[in-house]
Amino acid sequence: MTDRTKITIVDITAIGETEGDSLVVDASGNVVASGVTGGGAALLDLTDTPDTYSGKAGLVATVNPGEDAIIFSGGGSSSFLDLTDSPSTFSGGAGKIATVNVGEDALEFTSIDTLATESNVFAYASGAQTGIADTTNTIVELDQVAWDFNNEWDTTADEFTATVSGYYQVNFAVRFNTWQTANGRILTKVLVNSTDAILFEEYATVGKFPSAGGAGMLNLNVDDVVELEVYQDSGYTQSLLAGQERTYLNIYKSALIASGGGGGGEAATPDFTTWSPYPEPSSPSSYDDEFDDSSFATGTWTEFDQDGELTITEDARGLVLTNTGSTFDITGAYQTAPTWGSSDGDGYTIYTRVAGVGLAMTGGGNNHAGIAFWEGTTSTSDIDIFGLYWGAAGAGIRASYFTDYDTKSTDFVNPTIYSMPEPTFLWLRVRCIAVDFLGIAYYYYFDISNDGISWMQIAQRERDFAPAQVGLFFASDYSSFSGNDKPSAIFPMFRVDTSNVYITDAVIPGGSRVNGYLAT
Repeated sequence: MTDRTKITIVDITAIGETEGDSLVVDASGNVVASGVTGGGAALLDLTDTPDTYSGKAGLVATVNPGEDAIIFSGGGSSSFLDLTDSPSTFSGGAGKIATVNVGEDALEFTSIDTLATESNVFAYASGAQTGIADTTNTIVELDQVAWDFNNEWDTTADEFTATVSGYYQVNFAVRFNTWQTANGRILTKVLVNSTDAILFEEYATVGKFPSAGGAGMLNLNVDDVVELEVYQDSGYTQSLLAGQERTYLNIYKSALIASGGGGGGEAATPDFTTWSPYPEPSSPSSYDDEFDDSSFATGTWTEFDQDGELTITEDARGLVLTNTGSTFDITGAYQTAPTWGSSDGDGYTIYTRVAGVGLAMTGGGNNHAGIAFWEGTTSTSDIDIFGLYWGAAGAGIRASYFTDYDTKSTDFVNPTIYSMPEPTFLWLRVRCIAVDFLGIAYYYYFDISNDGISWMQIAQRERDFAPAQVGLFFASDYSSFSGNDKPSAIFPMFRVDTSNVYITDAVIPGGSRVNGYLAT
């Protein structure tokens, strides 16, 4: 055919076709029967596909490497347990989670308890320890364990040996038998490789049963050795009482706290630039400051220094407040306070971290650094302060109310109650909450944390005034300066969360309770 003339089936009934042939147009334009078939009835009938499904269960059809045919390949497994790098059974795995194994080449089921606490030891004294000599460092004999998950405590040598590098929480205490002869000082120390890493100081009175202890964090390498040591200077040989509740050391490693890659036993303060439970937000509030500038941000902060005693700088550590005065005056830096509304839950939360440096905890004077609330910016304005205290009276947490910048009215948290080590960074948090109970009342909730994850509420207090400014403070009356011994306070960050704050069963003065609110 050389034109598009319509034909009928009758016209092609005698062209010699056989079953399975196709009708095609030949080179001359004529319709002829061809031996080319019209396609297979199934995938396997095609010339460029596999010829069998046998043994191909779970595979998928893909183009071959030569890009000229279809083959069955890959496709994975239809079951998690059938994978080559997964557990072979779910039996015994109830409540566990899938984690990468030590060899980093397969998954395994791991207990949540094992993940959260890789190492955990509670060692204690089963008997009284006599012979705690005067002015002598003595290793505390902890010859029993209540638990030891990884067999890391030596009950003969009275020491812990780390099997994994990372950050470890340490809690410890000693209790003396009746204190003899004269009042004296007690130093309780956590040693790492025979070197002081954490130190607490307490004072003992004749005839009492004094206790000394505390908590802190260590950054340990594999094979680092941890011991508990005690020192006293009463002029008499004293003795320690036995028992899990009296003389003990608890050390554990939390997998939720990132390791800094080994540490050589120093008191651990995770670098805020590389790890934090409160990372810098992508859209920080106008109050937030990471203190990562080369100079103090005067556009954000206003200096509070009534007597010209404060020096403010910023360096790699953060904001540094140095006080050169000889009287205990409040100095610092403030911003305008967020709005504190008058409905249930209205308020805001302030976070910071602080360390005091330049003086040992047993140094002279009084030094106090942390979060402050100002009623105003004049010399007669009321000020509430909360933070780390260190000086001649020891070390700990203190919260105070000042009727002006240099006149303290009262302490509502006393440092002799909450002892803390130095120079470890300490997390501080103040939750400012409006509570409607027979009318609106305004409360501060003062919290501390070693790691920014687990918080302990130190005190709650109805506010003394409506704060107009919030910020950071440092006060010191230590005047015996020499060289770099000037006391300073370091703040790596300042953060304000203006979300509403709620509380559950908050005890209101008089014993009443507020229902339905959750403190976080």
